[in-house]
Amino acid sequence: MSPLPEDFDWRKSRAHVKLLCHFVKPHDEAQVLGWQFVREGLKEKTKSALERFRREGCLVPATVEESLDCLFTAAEVKAALKKAGQKVTGAKADLIERLVTTSLPDVRKLLGKAVVLKCSAEMVKFVQDWQAAAEAARELANQATHAALLAGDAGEAWRLFAAYQREYGELYSDDGRWTVIRIERLLAARPEALDGMDAGELRSVQAAAAMAQLWHMTNAEPWLPISLRTHTALPSQVANWIGASARINADLYDSYRTDRCVRLEIAEGDAESCSLCRAMEGKDFASDGLPRFPLAGCSSPAGCAIEWKDCEDDNDVDEVERTQSDASSDDMEVDEQDPLVALRALKAMLEEELITQAEFDAKKKEILGRM
Repeated sequence: MSPLPEDFDWRKSRAHVKLLCHFVKPHDEAQVLGWQFVREGLKEKTKSALERFRREGCLVPATVEESLDCLFTAAEVKAALKKAGQKVTGAKADLIERLVTTSLPDVRKLLGKAVVLKCSAEMVKFVQDWQAAAEAARELANQATHAALLAGDAGEAWRLFAAYQREYGELYSDDGRWTVIRIERLLAARPEALDGMDAGELRSVQAAAAMAQLWHMTNAEPWLPISLRTHTALPSQVANWIGASARINADLYDSYRTDRCVRLEIAEGDAESCSLCRAMEGKDFASDGLPRFPLAGCSSPAGCAIEWKDCEDDNDVDEVERTQSDASSDDMEVDEQDPLVALRALKAMLEEELITQAEFDAKKKEILGRM
């Protein structure tokens, strides 16, 4: 690993500032040295960064009391007091004070060669100011990305998210293309279960589901419109249905089953799929004539765990379903390898909102490239 330049300013390095954040409270140096996630962004060894912090007075040794509090549990401190013949009652801070006051040689032996460091008073303020700025920037980025998603602009939402992450967060390993595709699928999802919803409210639910995807949230509820609570007992359920719809459509597209017969199956081990979907298990469909899952009346709070498999025999597809997927006239033999036929089928999927514009453009480019 090449040494950092002499004029390197760690205050402009997000990784170094975040390393310093761990020492606002006293921390065991040996433990921090073992953290892989800390090393990844430093561009130098963690030990070198800590040595720089100590040289510049950013990190200072913790007191004996702070070291004990950092390294040992209350039970371990009680055991040391009991061994020294002292009382073992009271809060942890009281126990530590008693141990230091009455048995300092034993304490030093207990601590051994452990090194516990903490931020200097100046650095505590620096870190707190940085964290406050990061929190304010995150709030602004949240609002801006949400506005972009409400406008249906997945690309702009990603750019705003990435700008925040580069400055304050941990930018994820992908370059955004797959994230944008996943978000576009959410913004295009229109499950049958939400057919009665106002268009503006549906867009709000789609945007909330996309926020959860973009920001890696555990649920989308904080971004759902308040009005939603007036006609559903589980507001988060509608966002889950958007996610399920996008996932089901993605499974169909990503497996390249765009011009064939598919069979509906329920994911192995699933316990939440509703009776409507379970009643369809094993049924064959033409891939461009699928129901819009989750269905109206769905009772699954997570959305049914549907998986698409190839039909055992394409010749057994129901004639009605075959007609739905056939882009040619009755007297015209369809060649599945014909680019024009493939493009027509792809266009039909876009019009039925089974795929997004970005997916259409990518697949169209691939097909035209084979001509």
